[in-house]
Amino acid sequence: MNARRKEGRGRQRGAIGLFGALVMLLVVLVSALAIDAGRLYVEQRKLQIVADQAAINAANQTGYCGYNGLVGLDDLKIAAQASAVRHGYLRNNPNGDLAAEPGAVQLGIADATDGVRSFTPTAPAQADSVYVKARKSVPASLMAGGLFGFGGNTVTLQAEAANPIGSLILATA
Repeated sequence: MNARRKEGRGRQRGAIGLFGALVMLLVVLVSALAIDAGRLYVEQRKLQIVADQAAINAANQTGYCGYNGLVGLDDLKIAAQASAVRHGYLRNNPNGDLAAEPGAVQLGIADATDGVRSFTPTAPAQADSVYVKARKSVPASLMAGGLFGFGGNTVTLQAEAANPIGSLILATA
């Protein structure tokens, strides 16, 4: 009987080591996922700050008196791009030119219905807000790309901000 017991234990030998290795692999994979998710969150926040500041600075070009036609849309685009560059948009996004990208800087009406913000582009004479949309492509996963060679996958982050002309209120989407 005793010999049988020893034989059974022999087959179990090393099972805890295999289980430990699998648990460690799972911990590493979950950690990599958490690091990548955190990195994407930080990149999104940085991009949102760029869009917010660009919208504020573009609205500042109107002198807080409503859109009066003295400042053209091109001037607002230049102001938004200058602000974006000051906040690292060009440094982190070599192709990021708000002034050249269609629809990146617009004039229109910002509305909040039932707690949901929306922006409707309009003619400059009816506009009450400046809208800025910033985009940036970043690697989808540094861990998977670096460890397994899947570096070609990217994700495009987008941040939008609308700042009312004539006030210092900031609305982000």
